[in-house]
Amino acid sequence: LSHETVSYFITLKTIREGESSAFDYTMVLKGAHRAHIEGLVASMDENYYEAIRKLKELSDSDIPSYMRFKVLSDLENAAESSGNMRLAYNASRKKLSLIEKHRLSMADYSKN
Repeated sequence: LSHETVSYFITLKTIREGESSAFDYTMVLKGAHRAHIEGLVASMDENYYEAIRKLKELSDSDIPSYMRFKVLSDLENAAESSGNMRLAYNASRKKLSLIEKHRLSMADYSKN
């Protein structure tokens, strides 16, 4: 894992544990990692419009699979909190699709 990926996971964990100064860690993050953290912080600050905008844009982009599930989870939560149940449902469906894809790929892997 790269230093940035490790920093991304540490930042996610720290923010989710309620450490508000964790946003300072984004100084080392770039691109999709930084966008996800900014979207999560916006959601936690109840700025749902901004959170949804950032997380939706990110979920529609080409991001690594390890991020996609986390981004979709945060998008689902922000959408639900804002009352946008259609978007929350769509994010949830995409998460289930990822799980199914992973399950099928693991089944294929175990056959070999």
